Amino acid sequence: MREKRAQHGGSTGPATSPFQRLALTFKKKLAVSLVYPAAAGDDVLVIDRVSGDLCSAGVAKLFENLNAQLPAITVLMLAWVHARRNLPLSW
Repeated sequence: MREKRAQHGGSTGPATSPFQRLALTFKKKLAVSLVYPAAAGDDVLVIDRVSGDLCSAGVAKLFENLNAQLPAITVLMLAWVHARRNLPLSW
């Protein structure tokens, strides 16, 4: 049967319409394009964890030793770290 199709100019592979090829191409591009946002989201979580646990605590101790007032953003970060630690599903 393939020989008959080949003789008459038909394709020997699976029959796909242009719409099916376009849909398959779109699915592949969509899957690839979702990798970067997922990786970026993970990076934000890691940066939040590291800066909250290490950097903000160190800055708070430094300002305490200098008898200086903490910047508002550092106070906010420390409040977030303490609130996150008290969550039941804290990571």
